[in-house]
Amino acid sequence: SVGLDETEIVARLTARALHREYQNVSATYGTIWSGQSMQDPALFGPISSCVNTVTKKVGEHLYLHSADPMQDVATLADHAAFLWARNDRVLIVVDGAEAYSTSGGGAAASYDARLSLVGYELSRLSSQGCAVVTTCHPGAMPFLSPAVTVAAELRAVREPMPRGGGKKKLLVGARPMDLAIPKNRLGATPTVPLVYLAAASVFEERQP
Repeated sequence: SVGLDETEIVARLTARALHREYQNVSATYGTIWSGQSMQDPALFGPISSCVNTVTKKVGEHLYLHSADPMQDVATLADHAAFLWARNDRVLIVVDGAEAYSTSGGGAAASYDARLSLVGYELSRLSSQGCAVVTTCHPGAMPFLSPAVTVAAELRAVREPMPRGGGKKKLLVGARPMDLAIPKNRLGATPTVPLVYLAAASVFEERQP
């Protein structure tokens, strides 16, 4: 990632665990990240417990590389090789494909050409045995999609939230979304109805 750091990722994972393990607590990942929630005696214990849960379940299996803007995406192969030496299975998650470049693109490559080259470089990395997932801006999808195996897009929907969400879901920024999967499909593009709890970093199935 070019933009994420360790503390934000831990805060997001902690908020997710907190939402699932403590149904009456509605602290957001932002207040956990800033340390504000830890000043509340009622939240200190649950948050500390969830931080320990995250550390035990994820800590030994998560490796974060802080990339430089326009870093050659091929350098991720070195990190993949390092992880292969320690683990049986490896998943590389590239946060924001727009922030990367390739040595073959050159400084004068256009935006769409650079993204296409990044996509093919990532597909070559995945062909070496590890799975690769990347996020991107919706406008970048047409340039990356020729090189990917499966493409999916989160789309906001205008319909109101289903009833029964409760006050807590309002506090954590619940909003309806559809996960559309336009690549590698037969017939119409399938969609999965979801609710995104933004401040809890959680996706749930959207009930009618």
